[in-house]
Amino acid sequence: MKSIQHSLLLWVCLMPCLLQAQTAGDYKKELDQCVQKFEQASTLKEKRAQMKKIYSFVNTKAMLLIHEYVYQKFAFIHQQVTQNKQLAPLLPLATVMWAQNRRSNSAAEGAELYFQALELAKQYKDKEVLFDATHAVLCDLANQSKFKEVLTHFHVLEALINDPELKEHMQNMRAVSLPNLYCVIAQIYVERLEKPDFVRAEAYYQKAIQAAKATHDQAWIGMAHGNMSKLYLLQNNLEKWREYLLIDVKYSLQATNYGSVVGAYTHMVRTYTKQKNYTEAKACLDSLERLITTPLAPSKLDSQIDTAKIYQEFYFFYSATEQYEKAVKANNKYLEISKRNNEVNYKKDFEEIQTKYKVKFKEQEFQSLQKQKDAERWILYLVVLVTVSVIALAFVLFRHNRRQAKTNALLQEQQEELNTQKDFLEIQAQALDTANKTKDQLFAIIAHDLRSPMVAFQTLNKQIQHLVRKNQPEKLQELGQKIENASGNLNALLNNLLQWAVVQKQAVRLHPENIRLHEAVAHSLSHFEWIAENQQVRLENWVGENVVLCTDYQALQTILRNLLSNALKFTPEAGKITVAFSEQGRQGVISVTDTGVGIASEKLAHLFDNLHLQSEAGVRGEKGVGIGLQLCYELAQQIGANLTCESEVGKGTTFRLEGLEGGRVEG
Repeated sequence: MKSIQHSLLLWVCLMPCLLQAQTAGDYKKELDQCVQKFEQASTLKEKRAQMKKIYSFVNTKAMLLIHEYVYQKFAFIHQQVTQNKQLAPLLPLATVMWAQNRRSNSAAEGAELYFQALELAKQYKDKEVLFDATHAVLCDLANQSKFKEVLTHFHVLEALINDPELKEHMQNMRAVSLPNLYCVIAQIYVERLEKPDFVRAEAYYQKAIQAAKATHDQAWIGMAHGNMSKLYLLQNNLEKWREYLLIDVKYSLQATNYGSVVGAYTHMVRTYTKQKNYTEAKACLDSLERLITTPLAPSKLDSQIDTAKIYQEFYFFYSATEQYEKAVKANNKYLEISKRNNEVNYKKDFEEIQTKYKVKFKEQEFQSLQKQKDAERWILYLVVLVTVSVIALAFVLFRHNRRQAKTNALLQEQQEELNTQKDFLEIQAQALDTANKTKDQLFAIIAHDLRSPMVAFQTLNKQIQHLVRKNQPEKLQELGQKIENASGNLNALLNNLLQWAVVQKQAVRLHPENIRLHEAVAHSLSHFEWIAENQQVRLENWVGENVVLCTDYQALQTILRNLLSNALKFTPEAGKITVAFSEQGRQGVISVTDTGVGIASEKLAHLFDNLHLQSEAGVRGEKGVGIGLQLCYELAQQIGANLTCESEVGKGTTFRLEGLEGGRVEG
């Protein structure tokens, strides 16, 4: 049963958090800003102001939503202050915050830290912290029923309450209710000491009333008068007792504190009934009845519990006055509203009243069946008790099994997540290793292929001067052609490297558009016409003039230029390079065919593998790093196509760009 009660209590406590979870992020952001300002503050005054803002989160609804987060910040502030001797004047406030943090885990440890904060506050003459720590210590002592010590610390707190320097701090202390505090002290003087001190109790009740009036708190004006009425009842001063209860009713009605109204009237009904003053008791009952029969009922009352209490008073009054029929009706109404399962003793008394009601009509029958009913009733109680115990045990076992199943499922899920992360990390490690190998190989090839033109460019001036002195213009013209070829190759290499780096960073932004393929191919061929003419290689455009594709123009141009450059590199004199277009279903295919030296099968298998980049010389000694084909392959994937290659040594090579979307022939 305790497990069930704890579960219900936990659910009730968590409900506000669940309903207001959407604000937790805002509270965290605000708290983080305060901590940041604390770190940036240059003076103790500024740092203290931010610490007070952070500490104020304890008294807000944020504490329900992000209490663990708040305590983390308290720990951070405490660590910062204790580790920096220059911040020593902030130790009292930091210790109070740390005490609040530790109290959440251990009441004893929190209480000890509050006493430390008291001593530090006295040492550094910090009145605000002295007030907060004293109030906390007072509450802890009251919970431990150490009432004499409570009074000792309260006198310190009372002196601080009247300190004008703490007026603003008192207004900001939401957790401190002066009327409530004074009423608690008054109650200690009346009930918690060996000998009651009615004079001091009355004085503190009056202070509670004055504190409530000072803040125009109608509810506490009423409740303070109601609490004070008990003092007069103990002194048998019924006139004052009644007067103060009626004042409680007056102010509680103004404050719509109907729970206090019900409490005052029910207290009067019970007292008058015990004194057999049924006239006054009935008058109070009539007032309660008017409270629940107004058009605003039951919303006028704080809860259904208040309404149930009223019907309970009706029951006791009618029972005492032997109006058993009305007592039965009032009890039925009470049970209908309260629906409590722990009213066994109360139901027993009710059954006795109900029995007396039936005696008037069937006294003989009742006497003959009384013993049988008593036996049946006890059997029923036993059966109910056993049943409830079995159900409670089954429920506890069910909750335990379900919790265990959830724990196992959570562990399994975490294990699967760890396995997934492990696989992902292994994939990343493999990708990183591949990238590093590619980088190392690429740098080695680039360093090799850049070295020759760089060396040539370094000696260029000496060669030109030598040829000019020797008056050899034909050699000078041949040198110029070599320089032009070397610079062209170098420029193509650098352009490919730049484009490949952009693709690797996935920074390519595609802009598909309708392209007339014949014109696009002609534009690409125009870049190589003079080279092909010098190398005696024919370039042919077999693409129809009406072919239209929808793709990215720049990506297509890059692919075509690299394929044409590669074809020229490996095609000897009198060779031919053709660019053609064909259709496969609804998709288009662009092919670049040369009559060059071809590619061996073992190299063809790794042609587009960036781990097998190779620097091979062309038929005329041209250099390359192999990155051009890798760039073409990756750009083809970017535009949704696929690059393939067919080759035979000594007969030539054909590259095909397949799967181009939107390929069609216009009429």
